[in-house]
Amino acid sequence: MHGTIWALVPSFFAIGLALLTKEVYSSLFLGILLGALFAADFNIVNAFNVVVVKGLSSSVSELGGIICFLIILGILVGLINKSGGVRLSGVGLKKILNPVSEYSSQRLY
Repeated sequence: MHGTIWALVPSFFAIGLALLTKEVYSSLFLGILLGALFAADFNIVNAFNVVVVKGLSSSVSELGGIICFLIILGILVGLINKSGGVRLSGVGLKKILNPVSEYSSQRLY
């Protein structure tokens, strides 16, 4: 079924089901399962192998560095927010910009 019109069926199935049910995640999941069944010639065990081994494990191994970076970035943003760093920078900017705003309201001519 590779390279034929049947390769488009899981995509159209997922889009149609998402439009009908308004459930995007479950529709995408069922579309992935249908595509895996097509790729495995409708063998359920091989379809599971296609989804888990060829799909998830290969994509996670390729994107592992990006995933770790995003987790560490989220932790740092949470720590800065919890410690009050964002509020402190806002107070500092207000002190800097307050005198500037007084002069900007005066007319120069």
